[in-house]
Amino acid sequence: MMKAMKDFRAAALVVLLVLTACATWRWSGSPPRDERTANAPLAARSAGGELHPRPVEAPPEIELRLSTAPAAVKPQVVVAPTPPEKLKTAVYPADLGPETVDVSGYPPRIRADYQVYARVCAKCHTLARANYSQHVERAWWRLYITRMRARAAWKGSRLSRDEVRAILNFLSHDSRARKRERRKEFEKTTAELERRFDAEMALRLQRLQKGRPVLDGR
Repeated sequence: MMKAMKDFRAAALVVLLVLTACATWRWSGSPPRDERTANAPLAARSAGGELHPRPVEAPPEIELRLSTAPAAVKPQVVVAPTPPEKLKTAVYPADLGPETVDVSGYPPRIRADYQVYARVCAKCHTLARANYSQHVERAWWRLYITRMRARAAWKGSRLSRDEVRAILNFLSHDSRARKRERRKEFEKTTAELERRFDAEMALRLQRLQKGRPVLDGR
């Protein structure tokens, strides 16, 4: 009887020790040694018991390729130098821009309209004035062309309806392509034209203050 009681107490003590160990592991958040070893490549357990993924390290050859890869080069907007004669006669900043437009990527009909535009509008003002105007919407171009048509008639030159339609179609298409779809490039170009125009106006003011003709030779 006494031996049985001793065996029972020993068994109860073992069970109590096992339960205590389990409870201690549960609240401390520390997994058994073999579990930590098994999960070591996948995660690290913090003091609060939360799992955090280990950072994945790239092989050396991949890191080398990434470090030696060339950086992306942003396209630079280059505005051709303005001829001196244009500087002396410019009325608006847009007058200092290029006279031609690259229409190689435009539809054939628009390229034909461009020829009409270049032939007709160059009679009264620089083509750059329209090429780098702030007008974009077709309604504004219609109003602008109506005014130019009246001015041309006053000078004795009449525009036919076909010419007006061709000019309107080209300016509307070109404005969408250059001023809206490539807006950042257009804004950089016009900013450079405004800078040049301001510098020219400063020179003209200096000449006026010195009593010299504004459009005199440099």
